[in-house]
Amino acid sequence: INRLGDGLDMMKFYHENSQIKHWEPTDNLYIDYQKEIIVGKFVDRERPTYSESYKKWLGE
Repeated sequence: INRLGDGLDMMKFYHENSQIKHWEPTDNLYIDYQKEIIVGKFVDRERPTYSESYKKWLGE
């Protein structure tokens, strides 16, 4: 079922096939089976945390 193998094999695959590219345009980002995976910081915007949003939703 899992083509990448066990957990350790998956960790090795992601470590070897990930490349950090901050501010890469998001339309260039895609994940394809056994291809390079682009990771990094792509968007920087202020947003409320989950806890803040949940408290607001509860009316606290």
